[in-house]
Order: sequence, then structure tokens, then C-alpha cells
Amino acid sequence: MKASVSHEEVIIIAERTNITEDVEVESVQAILEGQENERRRIGREIHDGLGPLMSYIKFSFDAIVEEIDSQSISQPELLKNINETIDIVSEDLRSLSHKLVPRTLDEFGLYSAFHNLIFKLNESKKVNVEFYTNMGSELRFDDEIELNIFRCAQELLNNAMKYAKASHILVQIILHSDSIILMVEDDGVGFDKMKLRPDHHGIGLTNVETRVKLLEGEFNLDSEIGEGTVVSIEIPVKSNS
Repeated sequence: MKASVSHEEVIIIAERTNITEDVEVESVQAILEGQENERRRIGREIHDGLGPLMSYIKFSFDAIVEEIDSQSISQPELLKNINETIDIVSEDLRSLSHKLVPRTLDEFGLYSAFHNLIFKLNESKKVNVEFYTNMGSELRFDDEIELNIFRCAQELLNNAMKYAKASHILVQIILHSDSIILMVEDDGVGFDKMKLRPDHHGIGLTNVETRVKLLEGEFNLDSEIGEGTVVSIEIPVKSNS
């Protein structure tokens, strides 16, 4: 009787553990979905609300400047400064909107979204980013897979630039028959994996690990102090094309 009771107790404990893990995964997934929905809402507000308003301000200001020029009156320095400020604010709003809502990803997929992201990073002149992929531009995957892979790449690139202080980053997306691999390699300062702290690299990498786990993928990290960092994730996929 005792052996039977003990066996039943073990089974009950195992079942409760599985239920707890399932609840945790569902909770994390709900949080991530909520975050993405909020990003999209704010992005749409910026794009559809503030965007047209800034365009109207710019159009009206340009009309005033043209009127001044037509009367052969030299523009005050203040007008020039205001014009430059309007251009800066408009560009910042456009950039913020695109970061919150990756429209290129929604409309054209991972191939175009990554090319656009890498182009903007290289254009900043703050870092040199190389990109390689064996995917074609026409390939599409499930929305959840595309979004999470793209968010992982954003997080890893941000870590490489902000924390690792890398000057060169290699980004690769390799498509296999039943999986897709994202690899981000940098020449930054590196770090001791055993001493990761939640207030340093830990938070960003935890976010990446969480997204990979939700997609039933694999996460691997290799880093040494002074030797840079290599992070790779592999996600099981099926092409929609």
C-alpha cells in the first residue's frame, strides 16, 4: 500500500509541474502579445495622427518661406532653425513609427525587413554590419515566427552596439528544410556567461530566450571577455510561399 501511495503521489506532483509550466508559458506569451499590440497601436497613432499633422506644418511653413523668398527678403536665422527642427522631428517620428510597427516586415517579410534594418544601421556610421542570407525575397512564414525572429535580431543588435560596443557585426539568416537559423556575431568586449546580471546583458538575452522558447526553438550563446559574442537561435518553420 505504501509503495502504491508513493507512486501515485509522484505522478500527481509531475502533473502539477507540467500544468505550472504550461501556465507560465501562456502567461509569457500573453505578455509578449500585449506588448506587440501596444507597439502597433502607438505606431499607428504616430503614423496616422502625428505624421499627417507634421506634413501639414511642414507644407505651411514652406509656403511662408517661399513667400518671403518671392519678395527678395532674406530669411531670418530663426526661420532656418525652425525649418531644420521640423525636418528633424518629422524624421524622428517616422523612425519611431517604423520601429514600433515593422511595416516592411508586415508587407514584405523577413528578407526585406532585415535588408532595411541593416541599411539603416550602416547609414548611421556607428557600426559596420554585414548581412548574409540564403533566403529569397518572396519567402513568407507565419506572422508570429517572422515577428519574433525580427524582434530577436533587434535585441541582439542593440546588445552588440550598446553593451558590447562592437564595431563590426555579422548577421546571418540561414534557411534549412525545416528550420531557420538566426546568428548574430560581434567583435565587442564580450562577457563572462557565468556572471550575467539582470541589470546588464541578462534582460535582453532573457527576452530573446523567451521568444525562442515560445516558438519551440533552440538558443545558444558563446562569449568570452575580449573575444566578442556569438548568439544563434534555431526555429522550426514551414514556408507559406
